[in-house]
Amino acid sequence: MKRAIIIVLDGCGAGVAPDAPDFDDHDDPSTLRHVWDAVGGFNAPNLARIGYLAAGGIGDAPEGRYARLQPMSLGGKDSVTGHWEMMGIQVDDPFPTYPHGFPDHLVDQFEKAIGRSVLGNRPASGTQIIDELG
Repeated sequence: MKRAIIIVLDGCGAGVAPDAPDFDDHDDPSTLRHVWDAVGGFNAPNLARIGYLAAGGIGDAPEGRYARLQPMSLGGKDSVTGHWEMMGIQVDDPFPTYPHGFPDHLVDQFEKAIGRSVLGNRPASGTQIIDELG
């Protein structure tokens, strides 16, 4: 193979993985399904045809075959770990994260550079932070 094209729908999870309890994901983590339910469904024929919607438990099985990959890295639950893993790099140690938000001195510098205030400054699901902050 000379070339491959990989399209990543980051932050568009298709359901729970076996390691969900390790990350306190007890609320049926499925961004795809939650968006589907929130808007009363949507028309995505290409995603349906390749099996992405079916992998997320939506609609009928496609004509072809599909699969859901499971994480192998022990490093952590973050986009970088997932992206590295898709390219064949297994992560055994978690990347440093900021579970209580970025340090004030860093946020102050960032706000000064962009001329805007930061909202939230803590990890949260997209839907959760929208509910809390609008």
